[in-house]
Amino acid sequence: MVPMKTVAIYNQQGGAGRPTLAARRALRAVAQGISTVAVSLDRQGDLMSWLTRERRPQDAPHVEHREHLTIIHSPGSVPEVPDAALAVYDLPSTPEVALLVKPDLWL
Repeated sequence: MVPMKTVAIYNQQGGAGRPTLAARRALRAVAQGISTVAVSLDRQGDLMSWLTRERRPQDAPHVEHREHLTIIHSPGSVPEVPDAALAVYDLPSTPEVALLVKPDLWL
């Protein structure tokens, strides 16, 4: 299996479109048949609500599985990520959490 590639989306300012960009990147990869993990570390859980079209999750960790897509909401802590070709992280605006992720690409 090819090693997982990771993309982390970070901005210190709120309202910059991090969850939107993360959701679009994850959905595009899934449309191309790429197994993808979308990880939201932000307490608001906007990435989770974008991808599930449901209300925002609570502050508790939450995982959903779909075909070619696993969605993880883990506010404030980096979870163990299942094997996939791509992992897309929506990071909160706090640099302390962002420094815990070691992506192949920062956006």
